[in-house]
Amino acid sequence: MTGDMFITFGILAVFFAIIVAILYATFRQDKTFTGYAVGGRSFKAIYIAMSYTNSWWPGTTFIAYFGLTAAFGVIGWYALLYTLLGVPAMYLMARRAWKWGQKFDLRTQPDMLGLRFDSKHVKVVASLIGVISLFPWIVLGLQAMGTIFRWASLNELSITTALIIGIATIAIRQIWTVQMGMRGLVITDLVQGFVAYVGAGIICIGLLVFFFNGASEIGSLSGEFYELPGYGSALGGWYFAAITFTGIIGALCWPTSYQRIYTARDVRSVKRGTLLTLPIAGIFYVLLTLVAMAAATMPAVADDPQNGWFILLQEAGGTVLLGLGILVVFAASMGWIDGCVQVCGTQIANDVVAQYRPSATWARSASPRSRWSPSWWRGRSSPG
Repeated sequence: MTGDMFITFGILAVFFAIIVAILYATFRQDKTFTGYAVGGRSFKAIYIAMSYTNSWWPGTTFIAYFGLTAAFGVIGWYALLYTLLGVPAMYLMARRAWKWGQKFDLRTQPDMLGLRFDSKHVKVVASLIGVISLFPWIVLGLQAMGTIFRWASLNELSITTALIIGIATIAIRQIWTVQMGMRGLVITDLVQGFVAYVGAGIICIGLLVFFFNGASEIGSLSGEFYELPGYGSALGGWYFAAITFTGIIGALCWPTSYQRIYTARDVRSVKRGTLLTLPIAGIFYVLLTLVAMAAATMPAVADDPQNGWFILLQEAGGTVLLGLGILVVFAASMGWIDGCVQVCGTQIANDVVAQYRPSATWARSASPRSRWSPSWWRGRSSPG
């Protein structure tokens, strides 16, 4: 291992060790499945905000979204638009969703749908749809982990080897995710969120001010970078509206985001957490997208926009800045994949297995018949 690789891998190893140390320092054995699934409904607004953000912007944001903007310009802003329109849905759903969750011991989004429609089958189907929908994103997250370790090796590792190391790292991390459940996940999301999004924001500001001379390079981009696909284009005039609308719909039913409602200690924490999420997620993405547009003026980034974040940092600040840039992607990726694994595991156990194996000890408390009466819904829209 060269001296430069020692720096990049050392940064990742130290951060991983810190996360594990935090998990052990804050570990508390949950005595119920509800405690395991939603952290005992005990978290304040700042935890909800960072956990929500970590479930919103995966590590692939620094690869796919950065690359989209560096290659095609303003179309990359669609993700900011659907974020600003989609995230407030959590605020609007907070009161009823959280109160229903508290009153009827709901743990997942399918749990709520099963309650609402008085149907075990709706619950099972909703759970399977959520898990299937998350699977492609988990694959993208694992691909991002491969990219992280390839750049950490300064491109010495092959794509296959880097991907295997990345998957192995995430697999090791799941030891604590499975053992500690949502409580450990939300606590580490706070740390990972600050590193990933606040840290990336600071890096972006430094790049815009010192490397891109106040982002003046953006003005030199060709006019096509400021154009959205029109009716005569290959993508069609409705393309931008379609991807934005799809993102908004996804925000309303995203399993990892919705479950954050149930981890809050009260309705106020959910609402405050949502209000904090908007500036954290929004400012982060604005800064990252401005950097991507500025980086589009660099020939190396224009030739390989998907790796533009890493190319830019290596050229701007050498190995140390590259190592820090790799770290923020690592923090975002680890939080994202952990969240997906935890939610998928909880939904399969709570919403699928427990419906057909109610005799299991943990499944008894997960059984909807033991937690709520369908008659509650008749003629009533709120738990009060």
